[in-house]
Amino acid sequence: MRPEYRNPVVSYSDGEQTSGWVFIVLLVVGIPWAIWTIVALLGSGASPIVPFNLVVGWFLILALAYLGLHGSRGASWSSVPVLLTIEALVTFIGVPLWRFLENDDQIDSGYARAMLLVLIGFASLWIGSLMVMKESTLQFSPAATSTSMRVTVMSGSMLALGVGENLALWKAGLFSYTADVGLREANVGIMQWLGFLSGLLNGALVVSAIEVIGKRSTQVPIRLIFWASFTLSVGFGLISGMKSGPMYPLLYVLLVYGVSRKQMPKTALLLPALVVVLIYPFVNAYRENMNHGYRAQMNTIGGSEAVLEKSFSDAFLGVGSTSSSAAKGYSDAATGRLSYLSYVRDIIKLPAPSMLRGDESVWLAPLYSLVPRFFWKEKPVLNKGQRLSFILGHGMESSSAPTLIGDLYSTYGTYGLVAGMLAWGICLQLYMNRIGGKPLSEVTLFIYTSMLLRLINLEEDFVATVAGTVQVSIEVALMAYIIYGRSASSLQPARMPTRI
Repeated sequence: MRPEYRNPVVSYSDGEQTSGWVFIVLLVVGIPWAIWTIVALLGSGASPIVPFNLVVGWFLILALAYLGLHGSRGASWSSVPVLLTIEALVTFIGVPLWRFLENDDQIDSGYARAMLLVLIGFASLWIGSLMVMKESTLQFSPAATSTSMRVTVMSGSMLALGVGENLALWKAGLFSYTADVGLREANVGIMQWLGFLSGLLNGALVVSAIEVIGKRSTQVPIRLIFWASFTLSVGFGLISGMKSGPMYPLLYVLLVYGVSRKQMPKTALLLPALVVVLIYPFVNAYRENMNHGYRAQMNTIGGSEAVLEKSFSDAFLGVGSTSSSAAKGYSDAATGRLSYLSYVRDIIKLPAPSMLRGDESVWLAPLYSLVPRFFWKEKPVLNKGQRLSFILGHGMESSSAPTLIGDLYSTYGTYGLVAGMLAWGICLQLYMNRIGGKPLSEVTLFIYTSMLLRLINLEEDFVATVAGTVQVSIEVALMAYIIYGRSASSLQPARMPTRI
């Protein structure tokens, strides 16, 4: 007997024509700002504030122009280049401006120059995207009206394997940021594979979220898998010491919700505040405690409880001037970590930006993910973030954000920045053309959701981004084949029952 399809997903295109508000904002805000900064520049003298504002104004104008052209071509508003643009507006402009207003930082000539590089890089990315852009939509049309036994079994297996591997890494002292540095380096040859197995937990979350949130399945097994994978993903994220740990499960769920239902829940508006006010201060306090004696006992239940309790107390419950100062410091560190413009400035102010260069090569980036280390003993370790942290005096235990902009400039100069971002814009738009060329089935939505957070990562250097993209694409394709089978790519949207 064919199962009844309850609460059918309503599908419609989000690639509508450009909204009028885009051009209204462009005229009312962008152009006057640019005119004001140009006029002010004529009488500014040597102040770096005016050229900084000038470049910020042009960035806003070109960003709005790109979004306007993007909408007029009927492309999806959930496309990777658009999300990168929004992320850049937050991390290269919004957060730095907030820090300037709070007197946590001051504009200098380095910031003006860094902002110019950001403008050049993103202008190149936008041009690359527009060169190959086609009309595309992200329209979820499930290929089946109910959750199959195969999907339930595969997602449950992924949940079990992912939890088991995360526990094994935690007990062995190899879990994420809490890992012993020497032990991690001794096992660097297999960490890539161990990371894949631990990542199956998030894979189970995405698969089950598509069924429960996207298709609104009421089947008990898949709903149990969804809530178990979500809870455990957040839990392991909290003890990982990584800021992305507790964030990624939330983002995966929001992505599936947004694409499948064509709207975001109102609670999504709280996510930026959650990141700055809760997640970043907690993780900073957690790392501080890890680096002051707690790391050695992290692979025990008692040790984990102790560092979690102390970190929570340090970040949120401190009383008195000392604790208040510490809490303020954690908050400042949070906005500092989100200010990618600061890292670009730090890089260009190095005595020689080429100090960051290592043995890695952009031409070999795809091979770094394809060839195992036991076949390639001299394969470079892609740790430019740690190298930058060391150069900036923060130690090798943490990782700073080279960013795509800062890395391309420090390695290849301005021309390399233009070429790299242009090529990246073309690649990302071609990917979106392919993804949005037809309605999204379960497998396509799984691929899109699983790949998205990797593709919109502006923190990493260019080589690590390319290598990581190749690695994740192979892993996701393999998981999609195992979960949905060979016929997944040819699934046609299911015919929805007509209600009378």
